[in-house]
Amino acid sequence: MKANVSLPSNYSRYTVIEPSKNPKFMFGAVIAGIALLLITGWLLVMFVNALRPTALNGMRLNDFFSSTATGSSFVIPPFFFRNLSLALIAVLILHEFVHGLFYWLFSSQPPKFGFQGLLPYTAAPSGVYFPRNQFLIVGLSPLVLLTAVGLLLMMIVPIAFVPFLLFFVALNASGATGDLILVFQLLPFSTDTMMEDNDSGLIVYGPKEGRNAS
Repeated sequence: MKANVSLPSNYSRYTVIEPSKNPKFMFGAVIAGIALLLITGWLLVMFVNALRPTALNGMRLNDFFSSTATGSSFVIPPFFFRNLSLALIAVLILHEFVHGLFYWLFSSQPPKFGFQGLLPYTAAPSGVYFPRNQFLIVGLSPLVLLTAVGLLLMMIVPIAFVPFLLFFVALNASGATGDLILVFQLLPFSTDTMMEDNDSGLIVYGPKEGRNAS
């Protein structure tokens, strides 16, 4: 199956998934995002330490603690905020760009880009129905593609850029938490179901004679 601007005649709406209106979804995404950020960050430090151990010196972790005659203090150096801020901006832009790229590849129509508050978002082209598997690829593509590119660059870029990439990969993984939860919600639906992304949420359609078994 492929993306289409019309549904088969025997398809009807199964359900509507509205993550932004589901407190459990939002709470779970926040908690899982924090956990994924910490776990991914730890794994990345191990990865860099194994392949390019001197790169961690650029993070200057010892600079976080300073000793004086009156005791010790914890200080976050400016370079930390610089790398973190630049990585966050890059993630917000590139994560949504990759979503949009795969929407366009599957539908041959431009996706919708916009902002919710200060955060950018990407939505599918209006009136396009995507098979479940294509929608799963759209959801997972930023996590898989940007993680792979980030890990590859960590091994070849000058050492000074490694801390930025470490933040970038960790923040992107954490930011993909909502995508992962949505993917798990869609997995029970059969491969012949179709997904429509619109302002009210994600609408799931499928053959009238069958529902959820995959």
